[in-house]
Amino acid sequence: MKTPELHLNKFYDVPVFVGNDLVLLPDFRELLNASFTRRAYAESEIAYCEQFEDPSLRYASTWAAKEAVMKALRQAIPDFTCPWKQIVIMRKKASGMPTAQFPDGVEPGLKCRLTLSHDGEYAWAIALMTLPS
Repeated sequence: MKTPELHLNKFYDVPVFVGNDLVLLPDFRELLNASFTRRAYAESEIAYCEQFEDPSLRYASTWAAKEAVMKALRQAIPDFTCPWKQIVIMRKKASGMPTAQFPDGVEPGLKCRLTLSHDGEYAWAIALMTLPS
């Protein structure tokens, strides 16, 4: 897909797209169930989250990352939509740097950096995407 010039934000002549999300853990835990998990998470994400003593914290931070990525993608491609399972947040190891796998049809040159955090009752994520000019 070609990114419309009208929607490009420039930072040092490189198009930049930013998304972020904040998840309140008590509210998220009320929504977290098997049906939601099957609809929203890829098998690799479920396996990652379930290896921890408190999987809900990992599900929440992964959900925040998916939301952040979707928000940034919609800046780059305003009409973009896809099922949540198709945005996959991956980590090479349990405490490793997260990366995002995009669904088919997303601009192949789009690069994404993610950072996730959690503190107290919140999980947070930010996605920074660039598209080479």
